Amino acid sequence: MSFALLEQIARAAQDAGFRAWAVNPQNGRSVAELFCLIHVDEAGRNYVVHGMFPNELADQLGSPTEPSDVSFLQCSVAMPFPVEETATADTARLLHSFNLLIPVGAFILSEQEGLIVFRAMLAHAGGSLSVPMVVEALRMIRFFVIEFSVLVEPVAQGQSSCDSVIGQLRGQGVRFPTVGLQP
Repeated sequence: MSFALLEQIARAAQDAGFRAWAVNPQNGRSVAELFCLIHVDEAGRNYVVHGMFPNELADQLGSPTEPSDVSFLQCSVAMPFPVEETATADTARLLHSFNLLIPVGAFILSEQEGLIVFRAMLAHAGGSLSVPMVVEALRMIRFFVIEFSVLVEPVAQGQSSCDSVIGQLRGQGVRFPTVGLQP
């Protein structure tokens, strides 16, 4: 069932101008997967959304799910640039600030691997995942990944700072919400 749904999503994403395809679980793959090219940057690096249903992976690993369980479509994009070890803390601060602005999904930093991933989880129950909603989520993912990755990469490479980027954006009128109590 999930492969058929991912095929529908891939076709709808293609109709919306993306290059997308679904891969059936075979030849050693345990779950159906969706791939959607959302951007190619000036350096020729691909930004590809990887979609899968983690519930299927849990089933494959021996943790059966109940029919009443809510399922999720997980969409992830690995940034095609590393985070320098000396820039990890500053990059983490910047990603946290950006995550406060994003309505769906979040940037995640793996300090050990020096890798940034954008991940969004779309909940659905009983196969009721709306294909147009997923395509809209792909558009939102593309927007946030493109807009923020060009600001994150110089910080991740140690060529800029979180404070500099935040100051620049505040100067352009961007207001960052706070998560702490205000006096």
